[in-house]
Order: sequence, then C-alpha cells, then structure tokens
Amino acid sequence: MYYFLLCLTFLSLFGCHKKDVSDTNYPWNDCSQQMGDHACNFSLQDQSGNTVSLYDFYGQPIVLDFSTGWCGFCGIAAREVQEIQDKYASHNLVYITVMIEDHRGWKPDVSFCQEWATAYGIYSAPVLAGDDKMLDPEALTGWSVVAYPSFYFIDSDMVIQGNVLGFDPWKIDENINNLF
Repeated sequence: MYYFLLCLTFLSLFGCHKKDVSDTNYPWNDCSQQMGDHACNFSLQDQSGNTVSLYDFYGQPIVLDFSTGWCGFCGIAAREVQEIQDKYASHNLVYITVMIEDHRGWKPDVSFCQEWATAYGIYSAPVLAGDDKMLDPEALTGWSVVAYPSFYFIDSDMVIQGNVLGFDPWKIDENINNLF
C-alpha cells in the first residue's frame, strides 16, 4: 500500500501535469505530448546547423517524424519526405524529421543530419538532431515513441491530431489529409 501511495503521489506531482507556456506569445497556456493537446515546443539544430523550433511553424500543419539512422523502415520513410513536402506545398505543410540516433546508435549531430538529407533527397524539409531524452513511452514528459519511425500530425493551431507508429504510407496520407 505504501508503494502505491508513493507512486500516486509521484504521478500527481510530476506525471500528468501539462507544461506551462503562458510566458509565450501563443494563445494557449499549457502543452503536452498527448492527443488533442497543444504540442510542447522544442529547439534543435537542423542539417545546416541552424536552430529550429517546433513553434517556428505555428500556423502550418506539421508531420513530425521520429527516426533513427539504423532503422530500415526509417530510410524507406525518408525516401518519401520530399515527395510529401512537395505534394502538400499548397497547404503549407512542413515535414520535420527528428533523428534520435545515428546509424551507430549514437546521438546524431548536424553532419549526420546533412548526410541523411542528402542521401534521401530532402532539400526543403528540416532534418533535426534530437536524442532519446525527448522521448517517453507514456507521453508524460516527452513524445511517446515506441517504434521507429513514429509520426505525429500537428494541425496549424499546434494541436496534436494523430499519430502512426511504424511506416504505413496510407495511414500517413490519411492523417495528413485530416489536418486540413
């Protein structure tokens, strides 16, 4: 019973609270990585060494792709990035790839992101150097990524509308179309 109460106390203090973003210029006061909530902001370096924030794309629908360099299906998905970016250009869609690990399982850097973008012909979509600290399978303190690649679909108001675990081009396309 003691451990149950301890866990319950921990969750009430840390687990389910949304992050406060009231000090920003956005029309919402909190965020989380839960469906139906405003996505939490993050800032990472892209393949050109520029700092890119998720909130830089406020007002645009977003595909957020969490991938790794060692994942075969991530490479298959990467071949589709530029095509998707181009296909939905009239909707101002942005496709963001967040690399969690490089091909060795290490934290990716800018040069790895550049190699990834070049290898897969990604020239107008950001490829960001992330890490596993962004992740949490329960989506309490990070993005729920339990398979690679994992996709989140965020509408132009920064609300998380859907996700797809693993590469399924039909589900990805369906979720994109639900953003408009």
